[in-house]
Order: sequence, then structure tokens, then C-alpha cells
Amino acid sequence: MNNPVFILLLVAVASARSVEEFSIESKSMDEDANLETLPEDTTDISELEASKDEDQETSLGAWYDSNKIAFSVYLTKRYDLLGKGQHVKFDGVLFNDGDGYEAITGVFRPQTSGVYVFTYAIAQRNTNEVRVNLMYNGNIVNGAIAEGMHTYHDAQGTNTAIIHVAKGKPVWIEAASRGALEGNNGDRRYTTFSGFLLYARN
Repeated sequence: MNNPVFILLLVAVASARSVEEFSIESKSMDEDANLETLPEDTTDISELEASKDEDQETSLGAWYDSNKIAFSVYLTKRYDLLGKGQHVKFDGVLFNDGDGYEAITGVFRPQTSGVYVFTYAIAQRNTNEVRVNLMYNGNIVNGAIAEGMHTYHDAQGTNTAIIHVAKGKPVWIEAASRGALEGNNGDRRYTTFSGFLLYARN
């Protein structure tokens, strides 16, 4: 039992076991510490994300509230003496959110710069031909034509455009030729003009 080699062997085994137990205990303490801090960190991240989502919703809500721009108008009666270059004054207003359309002048002037969608339809009766243009700030965007081939032949022309419109700049429908336009007949609004803001952009 007093063999020096045997004693050294016992000391080495005891030391190794102590180191292993200490390592396991330290690892366990680290895991416990991580578990204690994890819920607090997670809560902080969740609160930040929730706050960010609320800010985005508030921002989007403010955008939609301030940029509700859309209109839809029509002729209430027949235009018998439509002259070239004449504004078509759509006097019947179905919808005018944002108050951009002026029934007195037949002009749409938005209060927000952005990309807008416009669509219009013109109707005529008999053998007359009628042409109109969609105008923006004095320039032709596109046109529509309706032409009957014989007596009591009704025709309708339509067109659509997506364009950028600056705040306050006018958009309107203008006659490109002399002719006559059909209006409202039995709540069938044959000649119409509509538009809405697709998205805001300077």
C-alpha cells in the first residue's frame, strides 16, 4: 500500500474526476443562465417587432386617409353641337372622392402627385362620327372614336391610360372632331369618364 506508483495513480484518478465534475457543473450553470435570460431577450424582440408593425399600420392608414382620390362621371343628356377642341363637360357625378373633378369645367385636378388610371367611353347614334382625346396639361394622351355605319346604328368607343399626373395639373376629355355624343338614356350612362390614384409619386 506504500508503493509510490500506486499512490500517484490514485491521486491522478481523483484529480481527473474532480476536473470532470467541475466541467459538468459549469456547463449546467451556463445553460441555466441562458435559460434565465432568454425569455427577457425574446420579450424585448417581440415588443420591438410589435411596435414596428404598429408604426407601419399607422403610416399606411395615414397614407390611405390622405390619398383617397377617385372619380366617376357621365353626361346627363345628348351633346348635339360638339365642336372640335371643346371640353366635354361630364355634368353627372357618380363619385368624386378627393373633390378632384370639377363638373363646371369638366376638368380633373388632383391634390396629390402620382400615377393615375383613366378610362372613358363615348357613344354616338346614326351615321355620325365622333372623336375625342384624353388630354393632360394640354397634351394628347390617347383617343377614342365611335362611328355608326347607317341610320339608327349606335356605336361606342373606349380607351384607357395609366399616366403620371402632377399635383394640380388638369386632365380632361376634348373633342377631336365635330359631332354629337349620346348621354344618359334610361339610367344607361353611355358617355363616361373615370379615374383613380394608383399610387402616390412625386
